[in-house]
Amino acid sequence: MYTALLFDLDNTLVDRDGAVRAHFAERLREYTLDRSDMLEEVLARDRSGYGDREAFLEWYQAMFAPESNQRELMIEMRFGLVRKLRAYRGVKTLLQRLSREYTLGLLTNGSATGQRLKLEATGLRNYFTEDVVSIAGEMNFSKPSPVAFEKALERMVEFPEDTLMIGDDPINDIQGGAEAGLSTCWISHGRTFSGPTPPTYVIEQVTDLPSVLVR
Repeated sequence: MYTALLFDLDNTLVDRDGAVRAHFAERLREYTLDRSDMLEEVLARDRSGYGDREAFLEWYQAMFAPESNQRELMIEMRFGLVRKLRAYRGVKTLLQRLSREYTLGLLTNGSATGQRLKLEATGLRNYFTEDVVSIAGEMNFSKPSPVAFEKALERMVEFPEDTLMIGDDPINDIQGGAEAGLSTCWISHGRTFSGPTPPTYVIEQVTDLPSVLVR
């Protein structure tokens, strides 16, 4: 019986990939020479945010915006993504319901500024108290390091073994959570699991989570 639920943020509670696609589709159409044909390559190089950010910015600058510097592009992309970002349908209702029965926590990789902007922009900040929001950029430890999970759990629960980790990434969320001693729930988004450590549960989308919790 779980008493606490630890959530990933990007592509778990919020549609990060959808926002990135919408942002770059808009930007590529706005250049003097429409570069919409490059959208899929841009997304492939972004790698859902897991790619080398410096290398991505260098490539993007050279291809589309040589007159801009990388800091300007980074800021443009960050705020462009946040402007397009939405929580998945039903997520707020789900969190409100779960908060009546479980301690809810958040463990997300990324910068403090970027991840907090996402929480505010999507309205999800209202569902997590400050003491249970753990961001890699503030902790100096990132998933899948067990230390990141340990630090998050220290802020949430007395008994970590009663916590379920929910996320979409096979390595950062599932392998990392398992190595920290947690049960794990993988959000497939229609994919086949390819990680080295099988999850405890598999669901299609986060709003399917109650079907796992009633087992």
